[in-house]
Amino acid sequence: MLNLMPSSNIENATYDGTDLIVEFKGGQQYIYFNVPESVVFGWEIAESAGKYHNTHIKGCYEYKRLEEVEEVV
Repeated sequence: MLNLMPSSNIENATYDGTDLIVEFKGGQQYIYFNVPESVVFGWEIAESAGKYHNTHIKGCYEYKRLEEVEEVV
């Protein structure tokens, strides 16, 4: 899991060295493909995780919405 600044919209994110998975507070998850490590590093040190995502990730990389996983109780 990445160490991001607290965000009103982003719950958490993971990075495997190539692809970035972002989970939003509403439960939606997106995978962004072929994201450079430098972009992810910049996100970790950004003052605003949401603003950085909107300007440096969203719309800049190919992505796919992942199906929500239902929690089994």
